[in-house]
Amino acid sequence: SAHYLNLLNDPKTDAKTKTFLKEKLERAKELEANIENRYKTLQKLMEYIAKKQTLYFQKGDKFLVPLLQKEVAEHLDITPSTVSRLLNSKYCRSPFGTLSLKILCPRSYFGKTKEQFIDLIKHFLTTYPTLSDNKISTLLKEYNITIARRTVAKYRLELGLKSSYFSGRNQDNTENNLDQNSL
Repeated sequence: SAHYLNLLNDPKTDAKTKTFLKEKLERAKELEANIENRYKTLQKLMEYIAKKQTLYFQKGDKFLVPLLQKEVAEHLDITPSTVSRLLNSKYCRSPFGTLSLKILCPRSYFGKTKEQFIDLIKHFLTTYPTLSDNKISTLLKEYNITIARRTVAKYRLELGLKSSYFSGRNQDNTENNLDQNSL
């Protein structure tokens, strides 16, 4: 405030008041510097994300690439926890609406986003419906995707696809037979 700056520079102001005003002025300058630093960090963060996710912004969801917070932190020379705090509470406008920055930094599932990875698993499960979950798991290893049979089974259930065990059979009859045999 101009009033307090004039008061600080006025030779009639007592020493105690000047000391108090100097302390407050220093704290205000620190706050201003912190806000400026935060703005610059946020700007660097957005520039980096925009550069990494260019295809996403141009073409849509299928082109989102995995971007680990650790990678962002290393590039910006800040701590991963700072990146996490920035991503959790900030949003940006995009051609697809307002997005949380966290959405733009998805985890990596064998070099793909979770949605892309699920699409890949779905592709294998629908392309090879007669293969067992274990064989699908083995087939995926040839593509450097090492997942367990039970993980393939989990995704099969999530996708609502039948197991190769039940293909060609009446699933309801098999379940009834299993119940009767267990009695």
